[in-house]
Amino acid sequence: MTLTIPPELEQQLTALAKETGRNARVLAAEALRQYLAREERTIARIRLGIAAAERGDGIPHAQVMAELDEILADAERRQ
Repeated sequence: MTLTIPPELEQQLTALAKETGRNARVLAAEALRQYLAREERTIARIRLGIAAAERGDGIPHAQVMAELDEILADAERRQ
């Protein structure tokens, strides 16, 4: 696979590679690896949340909003 990156990102990558004494391609691959891992974790969490909601394990919207209103009111009183 060949990737084309915008010139400004290539400049940043080249500068960072030079500053850290690393190979730009290795640095780019590591950045992509970290991004993909983070996205996979996010998707897994979303799936867990959907499954919990489908089981009825969620908190009703009205309750969440009431609790948030309480938190905000407490914060305003403290100011």
